[in-house]
Amino acid sequence: MKVMIVDDNKFDRMMLSKMLVYNKYDVVEAGNGIEALKLISTENPDIVVSDIMMPEMDGFSLLREIRKSKSAKELPFVFYSASYVSEKDKELADSLGVSRFIIKPVEPRELIMEITQILQDFSSGKLEIIEPTLKDEEYLEKYSRRIFKKLQEKVIELEQEIDERKRIEEELRNSEAKFRATFEEAPIGMARLNIEGRILETNHILQQMLGISGEELKGKVFTEFTHPDDVEIDTDQFRELISGKKNHYMIKKRYIRKKGKVFWARVTVSLVRDANGHPQFSISMVEDITERKEAEDKLQMSEEKYRTLIENIQDGVFVIQDGKIQYINEFFPGIAGYEVEDVIGKDFREFVAPEDRERITDYYFRREAGEKVPRENEFNIMHKDGKRRITINMNIGFINYRGKIASMGTLKDITESRKARELIRRSKEFAETVLNSINDSISIINVMDFSIIDSNKAFLEQNGLSKEDVIGKKCYEITHNKYTACSQDECPLQETLRTGKPSIAEHIHPGRNGIIHYVEVSAHPILNEDGKIGSVVHLARDITERKRAQEDLEIKAQLLDSASDFIYVHDFNGNFIYMNEAAYRLHGYTKDEMMMKNLRDIMAPEYRKLMDQRIKDLLQKREYVFESVDLVKSNKRIEVEVHSRVIEYGGQKVILSVSRDITLRKQAEKMAKENARAELYGFIVSALPVFASGVPSQVRDFLIKNFSERFEKNVKPRFNEEMKQKSLNSDQLLEFYMIWVSTLFLNFGIENIKKTEGKKRVLEFTNCPWIHEARGNPIFCFICRSLAKRSFTWTALNGIVEQKSSIASGSKICRFEILVHKDKLQEA
Repeated sequence: MKVMIVDDNKFDRMMLSKMLVYNKYDVVEAGNGIEALKLISTENPDIVVSDIMMPEMDGFSLLREIRKSKSAKELPFVFYSASYVSEKDKELADSLGVSRFIIKPVEPRELIMEITQILQDFSSGKLEIIEPTLKDEEYLEKYSRRIFKKLQEKVIELEQEIDERKRIEEELRNSEAKFRATFEEAPIGMARLNIEGRILETNHILQQMLGISGEELKGKVFTEFTHPDDVEIDTDQFRELISGKKNHYMIKKRYIRKKGKVFWARVTVSLVRDANGHPQFSISMVEDITERKEAEDKLQMSEEKYRTLIENIQDGVFVIQDGKIQYINEFFPGIAGYEVEDVIGKDFREFVAPEDRERITDYYFRREAGEKVPRENEFNIMHKDGKRRITINMNIGFINYRGKIASMGTLKDITESRKARELIRRSKEFAETVLNSINDSISIINVMDFSIIDSNKAFLEQNGLSKEDVIGKKCYEITHNKYTACSQDECPLQETLRTGKPSIAEHIHPGRNGIIHYVEVSAHPILNEDGKIGSVVHLARDITERKRAQEDLEIKAQLLDSASDFIYVHDFNGNFIYMNEAAYRLHGYTKDEMMMKNLRDIMAPEYRKLMDQRIKDLLQKREYVFESVDLVKSNKRIEVEVHSRVIEYGGQKVILSVSRDITLRKQAEKMAKENARAELYGFIVSALPVFASGVPSQVRDFLIKNFSERFEKNVKPRFNEEMKQKSLNSDQLLEFYMIWVSTLFLNFGIENIKKTEGKKRVLEFTNCPWIHEARGNPIFCFICRSLAKRSFTWTALNGIVEQKSSIASGSKICRFEILVHKDKLQEA
C-alpha cells in the first residue's frame, strides 16, 4: 500500500515516513498542497495523510481540490495536525469530506494502527467517502474564519515565545530526561556548549541548518560558524553570561552554512548552573528566521483574496455596517472581556466609554458622509465588568461587504503602551532637567553629517543662540565659525568614530560677543540598535581660568629657574606638576626625564616610607620643614632641607616644596658628633685597665654606671636635637632609631646589619674591635649592651632591648633584639 505524506515540516515528514516504511508501506512525500496534487496523478497513492497549515496551498484547500477532481475524489484523506484542533476546524474538515481527523501528537504505534484501519475499512466498504457539503461562498467564509483564527493564535504564540523558552529552561534544570527529549525533538536548532564556548552536542535541526554533522560540530567554537561582522557582539554577550552579569541573552545574528550560504537566526542562550551556582554549560536555541520570513510571504501570496484584511490585522479585526458590528475576529471581543455573541449585531457605540462616545460617533457618521476625518484614533472602551476602561488604537477604512459599503478596521490594546509613553515622556523630561543643570556645554551630534541633534542650556548660553538656531546645524559652524569639518588630528569626535572609545582634546571656541574661551572637549559614543555609533555626546568644559593660571605659572617659572634651590610643585601622590631648572639639572636629568618620575623615585630608600606621614602632617600644619636625602642619576646622595606648603593651583590643592642642599652643613655636624663620640671612645679605652678581671665587682659596677651617665650626658642632647627636626609616629620613630644606633656603632668601628623579623627589630654585629680583650673580660660586652639599652630609653618607645648572643662568648655575631609594644609610649 502507498501512503502520501503532505507536510511542510521536513523533520515531521521524515519521522512519519520512517515509521511507515518500517511497517512495510510505500511512501510518497510532498511539502505542500501544490506538490501533492502534481504527485497524485503520477504516484496513485492509496491514502493521503496531510498537515493543515502549509505554505502555497494548505490542507483544507488540498482536500477541496482532491474532492473536486475526477480521478482522486474517492481517495481516503486524513488530517494529522497540531495547529488546527478546535471543533470549528473539525467541522470545516468534515464538510470538505475528510476521512479522519487526528490531532498531533499521538504515539507512533497508534498512528500506524489508525492508517491501517482506515485502509482496511475503505477496501471492505465500511468507509464511505463523503462529498463536500459546502457551497463556494460558505466555504470561503468558514475558511477565512479558520485562517484568521490561526493567524491570531500565531501572534499570541509569538508574544508568549520568550516566556515559553524561560519555562523550557527551568524544566531543563529540573529534569535531565525532559531536557534530553526536548533537546532531541525540539523543532528549532539547539546546542549545548561548555563555558569556553565549545560545542558539546547539537540536535539534528541545527546540524541541518549548518549543513554539518554532529561529529564535525563537536568541539568547535561557536564563532567558527558566525558571520565575521557578528562575532564581536556574540562573544561579548557570551562573556557576560559566563561571568554572571546575566542569566540569558537573545540576539539576532548571521550564520554561515558549510557551503558558504548565509542565513539569519534568532539565538537565545541560557546558562545552566550547578547546585552551588557555578556555571556548568550553556544552552543555545537557534531559530532560522530567514525561512520563517519566506514562509510568511508565501502564505500571504496564497491568500491573495484576503490581502487587504490581513494587512490591517493588528489585534482585533471588525466590520461595522449601518452602525452595527457585523463581523469580528475571535480576538476582538477578548480585549474587553466579551464573548463573540455579546458583540455581533450590537451598535458599536454601546462599547465606547462615555467620555469618548460623542467624538467617535461624530467621526463615524462624518466618514460615512464622505468627509475627511482621521483614519486613526485613540479612545477608551468599557470592559464587560462596567468599571475598567481599556485604551485602544483604532485604524479604520472602507470595504465592500456583502454588496454594501462598510467600515473595516483593527483595534489594538494600547493601555500599557500609553503608560509606557507617559513614562518615557517623564524620563525625557527628567533627562532634559539633568542635562540643563550641568554647567558644562553639552551637545548631541549625528555622526553621519556632524549635525547637532540636541543641546543643553549651557551650550546655548555660551554661544548666545536659541535651540532653534543650533538644531540641524553643523557642530563646527556653531563652535568654530567654520564651514568645513575639523581635521582628524584635532577633533575628538572623529577620534571616537575611529576608535569607538571616548576621546579628549583642548580647543579654542569663540563665544558670545567675540570672547575667546579655552575649552576641554570630550566625545563619548552612543550606540544604536546595531551596536554601531549613531551619535556622539560632545562635552565642552571651560578651562579659560585654568589656562590663564598656567600661563601665569610659566612666567613665574622663568623667574624660579634662576634660583639655586630645588623648587617643585607636585600633587599629594608625588607626581610632578612643575620644577625649576636647578631641580632637574643638579639631579642629573633632563626636564622631560625628571617630569616622568615620581617624588619617591628621587628619595633615598629609607626616606620613601616617611613620605605619606609627612604629607598628612603637611595637610594639618599647612607648612612643614624636614630633612631628607635625595638620589641623583649617578646614585650619589644629597642631604637636603625641605620647606613644603600647601597651595592652590588650577582650582586644586597641591604642594610647593623648596629643597636646599645641606650636604656640607651635615658633614660639619657629623664631624662635631664624631668628635663627641671620639671623646667617649677615648673614655672607654682609658678605662680598659680598670676593667681587668682582678678589679672588684663593686668598682666595675660603679665604672659602668659612670660610663652610662657620661654617655647619656654627651650623646643624648644631639639625639634629641635630631628628633626635634622630625615629626614621627611610633613606626617611623623606631625606623629612625634603628638607623641612628646602627650609625653610632659604626663610628666605633663595629660593622652591623639591621633586620626585621616579625614584630622584632634585630641589630647584628659582624665584628668586635676588642675581641681579644673581651674574651678575657666581659666588661666590653657590658659597655655595648649599655649603649644599646640606654639609647633606646631616649625614644620613649614602650619596649625592651635584649642581647641574645655575643662574639666574646664564641658566637659568630653579637645579636640585639628590640621589641616595641605599640599600645602606648613610655612616660617621659
